[in-house]
Amino acid sequence: VVSGRPATKRLRLPTNRQTLLTRHLVHVLSDAQRKHLRRLGHDRNPVVLIGNAGLGPNLVAEMDQALAHHELVKVRARVGDRTSRDELLAALAAATRSELVQRIGHVALYYRAHPESPKILLPDA
Repeated sequence: VVSGRPATKRLRLPTNRQTLLTRHLVHVLSDAQRKHLRRLGHDRNPVVLIGNAGLGPNLVAEMDQALAHHELVKVRARVGDRTSRDELLAALAAATRSELVQRIGHVALYYRAHPESPKILLPDA
């Protein structure tokens, strides 16, 4: 009891970055699958560019279209500081139902398998 008020417990949200980034996913990639996708995505150029406008419906639609066509998409995000960039990239993964494979600096790599005819074959987990 502090100052005559009863003590209340504070709810703690998960602060683990991996938990925040993969919370929305149904299937989480194994380390071998991530490594394979990073190898494939190394030579690719960014297809989607994110500016100061942030995440909007047009950006989500463009990303959906790119994922449907390529399955593996590199994104460049030129947004403020690291925490806001991480939140934006995680929100983009959740909005497009894709997996954030890798993030280095301003560049992120996303993967979503095509539901009918996948082009990229992943190694067994």
